[in-house]
Amino acid sequence: MSTRDTVLDEIEAFLLERDMPAHAFGQRSMNDVAFVHRLRGGRGLTAKTIDKVRAFMARARELPEKKAADVRHARRRNHQ
Repeated sequence: MSTRDTVLDEIEAFLLERDMPAHAFGQRSMNDVAFVHRLRGGRGLTAKTIDKVRAFMARARELPEKKAADVRHARRRNHQ
């Protein structure tokens, strides 16, 4: 299994765990609503992107489920 496939499996599990639509995950993690769609279609990943995606999922898992949507906003505030 490739790294891309492994990360995609992690994302798919996260989507099920959080009952989150793929477009919302893409928007919140990468500011790209089509991110998961393109990944499912075979798009490659850089190490930097993998790190961002995994960091987003880790932060979201630390929060109560209803607060997971706020992760992106917190990340944005920290980078300004």
